[in-house]
Amino acid sequence: MTTQSGGAQMTMGLDVSDRHVHTCFIDHDGLIVEESRLAATSNALRRRFSGGERYRVILEVGVHSPWMSRLLVDLGHEVYVANARRLRA
Repeated sequence: MTTQSGGAQMTMGLDVSDRHVHTCFIDHDGLIVEESRLAATSNALRRRFSGGERYRVILEVGVHSPWMSRLLVDLGHEVYVANARRLRA
């Protein structure tokens, strides 16, 4: 999958708490491009991730992962929800 600019798709990791979402954007070479923090609300996620580039999103299983993953898929992103207990170290 590619971004609208034609380059390789960027991967975004989400670290979710009850109040905030910490994001880390990694390019196709594995370099951190951006880190940010936003409110853990659907409005904040919609504002940040509507339109523009499409990302590969990785987030950990948790209380917020069901609604966040559905929202991000609806916005056109490729979403993977990872269970840390089932992943190799």
